[in-house]
Amino acid sequence: MPPKNFTITEINKIKLQQPMEFVFIQAKNQRFLFQEQDASPFKHDTSQKIEFTNDFYLCAFQTTQEFWQLVAKGHSNLAENPSQFNYPTRPVECISWLDVQHFLTVLNDLWQTKEGFTLGEANSQKPGGVFQLPSEVQWEYAARGGLEQSPLLFAGSDQADDVAWFSRNANQTTMPVGLKQANALGLHDMSGNVWEWCGNDFQHISTDGESGITHAEKTKSLRGGSCWYKAGDCRVRHRFNFHPDFRNISIGFRLLFVPSSSTAG
Repeated sequence: MPPKNFTITEINKIKLQQPMEFVFIQAKNQRFLFQEQDASPFKHDTSQKIEFTNDFYLCAFQTTQEFWQLVAKGHSNLAENPSQFNYPTRPVECISWLDVQHFLTVLNDLWQTKEGFTLGEANSQKPGGVFQLPSEVQWEYAARGGLEQSPLLFAGSDQADDVAWFSRNANQTTMPVGLKQANALGLHDMSGNVWEWCGNDFQHISTDGESGITHAEKTKSLRGGSCWYKAGDCRVRHRFNFHPDFRNISIGFRLLFVPSSSTAG
């Protein structure tokens, strides 16, 4: 039986308006065709065979401004809220890939302490493990629905309006996370709202599904599209990239959690 999902409901006794649920994604030893052709006319990418090394958890929501603020508070190398569209449950944006790496260091240090986080499950203990950015492969596998892989154009539907905030329906602003229909795994906003940084260098896709070693001078991958981009850019297969120090109002991120059994291996 796979591990249960877990949900962070409070940080340092401050209740989150949007609890952050982490969904268990069964992937270990599963084979996946990364960039498998969808039903669209875009056929410029080449698929790649993947066999996953590890299972993982992925947050059901893009990282919100309130979550960022509660983790970043008091840390001089992190802006308390860099976002331009201020609202607690909107995704944090205007953050670089490098900013996210600093955030992950702080978050993982906090997670290792005995106090600070409250989980929504009764009598639940914090699982051991670390937070990371998902690799593009992990991101795409989850967006397609995991074991129940789907050829849908967007994460949960063939119709962008069902699942995504994009240029035609968002009025050039981000929206609170989770308002649109989720995909088969219960993941929201995998298409649209803000682009999501991934862990890997754009030119490097590991066949084990992991991010692999990254290089400072290489561009980093982004997935999912945003509220300023057309529907076609919000497709599950669409790839994008920027330098790791680039910040923009259209870019945020989503947290992945690797359980200890995986990190130990």
